[in-house]
Amino acid sequence: YIGRLWFARRDLLTSSDKSFLNNGEFLEHDLLKEAAGNTEHVSHIPMVLYSRRNPGRPRMTLLTDPPDASSRLTKRNIAPVGAVAPLVSVIIPTCLSDLGIVEKCLISLFERTAYDNLEVILVVNNVADTEASRAFLSRWPARILHWESPFNWSAINNYGAGGASGEYLLFMNDDVEVIGRDWLSSMVRAANFPKVGAVGATLRYPNGTLQHTGVFLVPHGGGAIHAFRYYTGLEPELTQLLAYDHECTAVTGACLLTKATIFHSLGGFDEALSLVCNDVDYCVRLHTNDYRCLVAANTELIHHEGISRAGIPETEDVRLFHKRWGHLLERGDPYMNPNLVVMRADWVVNPEATGSLIGRRSGGIGAIDIATT
Repeated sequence: YIGRLWFARRDLLTSSDKSFLNNGEFLEHDLLKEAAGNTEHVSHIPMVLYSRRNPGRPRMTLLTDPPDASSRLTKRNIAPVGAVAPLVSVIIPTCLSDLGIVEKCLISLFERTAYDNLEVILVVNNVADTEASRAFLSRWPARILHWESPFNWSAINNYGAGGASGEYLLFMNDDVEVIGRDWLSSMVRAANFPKVGAVGATLRYPNGTLQHTGVFLVPHGGGAIHAFRYYTGLEPELTQLLAYDHECTAVTGACLLTKATIFHSLGGFDEALSLVCNDVDYCVRLHTNDYRCLVAANTELIHHEGISRAGIPETEDVRLFHKRWGHLLERGDPYMNPNLVVMRADWVVNPEATGSLIGRRSGGIGAIDIATT
């Protein structure tokens, strides 16, 4: 997150008993890691304050106090998972509307996932009790729960969570297909970091383009946009973003990991939001309770989006979401640079932007990164 020009509180740079000089060379990266480990708030000023024509080595100058600025919070490296892998309850609602897609989901989950301490809960929604459905469900080493009410994504997942035993809850759509083996290990490692409330994955469409790398808030439409949707992920500006864990305002409920204690303390998903906005609503409530949301690296999955809910209207959910969080949508997403066009998902520079800091959190700043040209 830190660029070539940065400021830090003097006490963060002088309190360490470690040496950051190697033959007279300043080990900048090591010092930044040390400083980030001693503060909760690392901030970015979303304005160009410095232009560098000669990319030479920067000077370090100690200041008595940092400049006052509002913040875009970032986070340091993720703590590793402990020696004993915690139990993860994978909760998958399904209407069995497309057995081929559901089969891909379950085969890939059981056969490709290296993380072995998990339980799988299938919440079957209004599926006729036929010989074919019983035969299909009996193929999988999963607990089967039945939801005999109209489709409500939030209620179904809350019901599944109520029967789960895991320390972590992984909410997964039945149209998600696992690709790599270490995806869940990466998500649990990210979720193990203190004050992380939810962890998402990088999701791709079947044609390989990106569907989800994090969600940010916008004051229009459904109130949220998936960053870099339909990109390949091979673009130079995206390769490093996808290679590292990164913070965002929200992650999609198509693949969302959260601690069970946190989930239940917040009352789970809001069942008034039966179809959409429920995952973003949960993530925003996490932020209001001082938790963070991350997209974990090395977690690419395929999402055959919308197979189970095609054709169900979303208008009422969107209206309620705007009514509840409209004041935050108008202030701007704290992880979205105000110099960008908020109507687009590809973070294009807005030539009319003024670098406003309205709505950015201020105070408690440990280190400041400066936008450069």
